Amino acid sequence: MQDVEASIRVTNITCFDEDVKLFYTSPDGKYSLSTSTDNYVVKRVVTTPSMWGPLLNVDGSIWVSDGKTFPFAFGSTRFFIVKFIFGLDLYSKTTFYTAKESIEGFFRRVNEDIAQLLLAGVASFTTIEEARTLGLLGIGGLEDTGEGSTPIGVEMIYNGNNLSIELVTACPAASSNSYQSVTIPGEGTFSFTDGTGVKNLFLNRNSLGWVIGIIIKDLQGDDYNSLLNSLLNNPLYIDELRQYSRSASQVIEPLNFIQYDVDGNIRSLVETNVVDPYQAQPSLDSYADILLSGQTYCVVKMLAGESLELRIVVEEGGALTYEDLKSIDDLLAEQGVDMIYQSEREELKETWSNFDGFKENKENENKYKLLLIALLAILIIK
Repeated sequence: MQDVEASIRVTNITCFDEDVKLFYTSPDGKYSLSTSTDNYVVKRVVTTPSMWGPLLNVDGSIWVSDGKTFPFAFGSTRFFIVKFIFGLDLYSKTTFYTAKESIEGFFRRVNEDIAQLLLAGVASFTTIEEARTLGLLGIGGLEDTGEGSTPIGVEMIYNGNNLSIELVTACPAASSNSYQSVTIPGEGTFSFTDGTGVKNLFLNRNSLGWVIGIIIKDLQGDDYNSLLNSLLNNPLYIDELRQYSRSASQVIEPLNFIQYDVDGNIRSLVETNVVDPYQAQPSLDSYADILLSGQTYCVVKMLAGESLELRIVVEEGGALTYEDLKSIDDLLAEQGVDMIYQSEREELKETWSNFDGFKENKENENKYKLLLIALLAILIIK
């Protein structure tokens, strides 16, 4: 069997943290295939750090662009104007950011200000939770296909030592309900770009009513939904798992693998990560005994404006589940060969429940068991 790589990149384009389900093949529920759309565009306003005045690190010191670290807060008090169009009406709001206020916290306030304006100005919005959808998902008398915008988020991207601070939002290509422009004092007014199409954008409301936009991209095939569908017929046995992000804060968020067995029982394994805070590129390598077969998915908290890349080294060639191995054992028993005693049955079931943990000494043990049992079955059948 040959080891191959499968990679996905997960991006949270909003200013709210969100628990995301990965490899989730259910047709319903949050992060199911039914919540994915290819009909939206992502719009941006690209700015530079100097346009916002002095910026601060998380400890309050002055932030300096170094190709690795990202600013956390504003270092001065200034005003900011944002414009949002809903139907034929244009809403404009001036909001001040203050010294030491976090960048993400400020843009959460900006989005809340717009939601408050919509609540007061759109008759069909009767609660603040409805107004926070900004017209998405059939709220406010709109069609279920959605006519609106995700809340503004912030992405910070380095090109060498040069940092860009990008304001990001997503909406349907022809939507009349969306963010239009921002005004930064002393710098000018900047319109959101016309937008670029995006595949596999998942839209789900959080507990406050905001519609969170999460982009999940298959870096090999580019179509994450195709990868999900393939898991039902071609399970992936994970040998190694590599996590990479722009920040150590995202990398250390634990991965929670959850499995539903044939009886509907739930089992889970939580991987807690520790990252050297001084390494230049936050990443983490793990050894895993996880079988992605359509009954297993992973939950990870995606921080506001962050991306996470998972590179999975998988074993190609058709991984066998516990049920497959049990069928082989039953066939052996019919032939009069009792190769697996009851205690070994329990051990085999525990091994192939796919939740032995991220242990290096387990990496080859399961492969040998699989090969040995499969070869015995082939010899006896012949």
